[in-house]
Parts: sequence; structure tokens; C-alpha cells
Amino acid sequence: MSATKIIKATKKNFYMALIWSILFVAGIPMIVIGAVHHSGAWWIMMILGIVFTASGIWGVPLTWVMYAKKRKLMRMAVVISSSESLTIDVLSDTVGRTQPETRDAVRELLQKGWLTGYAFVDQEDRVKKTSTLDIHHAVCEYCGASFEFKGTNSTCPFCGRYFTGKPLD
Repeated sequence: MSATKIIKATKKNFYMALIWSILFVAGIPMIVIGAVHHSGAWWIMMILGIVFTASGIWGVPLTWVMYAKKRKLMRMAVVISSSESLTIDVLSDTVGRTQPETRDAVRELLQKGWLTGYAFVDQEDRVKKTSTLDIHHAVCEYCGASFEFKGTNSTCPFCGRYFTGKPLD
């Protein structure tokens, strides 16, 4: 399946958020126990409790928000990988997002390498399996760079503009 990278990244983020949440909760009694006892080992426990609690105040919500974002991306990647070709409007209806949000999410999945074997075609109106696309050679009409692309439309890797002209081959 082409969505395995995002699934692994999502699981990793979940475990990080869970561990940080546990350390945050454990930090509070560690502070109290360390403060009550007045020996060297207990001071270390108190300092660790302070670190866990202080970092958890900001870190726990951030890691859970990052997990939620990756989970939405993972769901989209699984939906895409179950099909040869999907239009953005069908995909956005399936995952419950607007078309611009869906387009941005698919772009992020492709750019980060979390969705392999797929590409945008038809000026980003369709996501299609790359094994079904032909490789073409072209020269960008804006910057003059020579590059290869799959499908019918592409973005120039040098200037970032859409190439909609005819391929050289």
C-alpha cells in the first residue's frame, strides 16, 4: 500500500503524544514527593517532575494537535491508495473537507513523500496512480528549464509554475 509512510508517521506521533501525556501527569506527584523528602535522590525526582510538568504544559497539546493533523492526512492517503484515480471533488466529499483543503492536503502528502506512487494530473483536479501515467520531457515556457513529468500537466521543478504546454516527445 502506498500510504504506509504516513501510517508509520501517525503511529510514531501518537506514541510520542501518549508518552508525553503520561510524563506530564507523573511529573506533578514527582514534584510533591521530591519536595517532601530532603535527600539527593529525591531532589532529582523533584527536578525531573518540574521538567516533565513544565514541558508538558505546552508539549502535550501540541503533540496531540500534530497527531490529529497527521491522522486526517492518513485517512486521505488511505482513501487515495484504494483507487487508481480520484477527482478532487469526490475526494473532498469522501473525507469531509473543502476542495482547496483537500488539494493542499494531497499536495502535502506528495511533497513529504507520504503518498508514493500517485501524482496530480489535469491541473490538480485529479489524483492518479503514476504507474498509469506516461513520462514526458518538456521545456518550461517561463524559465526555459528542461525537465521530465508524468501525466498531462506538471509543475516546473525549477520555477514552480504550472506547465501546460505540449511535451517534446
